Amino acid sequence: MIDLISGLYLLNAAIVIVAYVPQIIKLKAIKEKPKNFSLPSWTLWTYTSIVAFLYAVFVIQDTILIFVNALALLSVSLVFIIVLYKHRKYC
Repeated sequence: MIDLISGLYLLNAAIVIVAYVPQIIKLKAIKEKPKNFSLPSWTLWTYTSIVAFLYAVFVIQDTILIFVNALALLSVSLVFIIVLYKHRKYC
C-alpha cells in the first residue's frame, strides 16, 4: 500500500507540469494586464510553495516529496514571475 501511495504521489509531478503548462502558455500570450491572474494570490501560492519545499528538504527529507515540491515551486514561481512582469509592464 505504501508503494502504491508513493507511486501515486510521484505521479503528481507529471500532473503539476500538465496543469501549469496551459496557464503559462495562456499567460505568455496576453498582451495586456492579466486581469484573470491575481498577483496577491500568486504571491501567496509562491510563498506557500517555498515553505512546502523547504519543509520537504529540511524536515521530512524525502526524495519524492522534495522532487514533487520542487516542480510545484518551479511552476508556481514561473507563473508568479510572468504575472508580476505583465502587471508592471501593462499598468
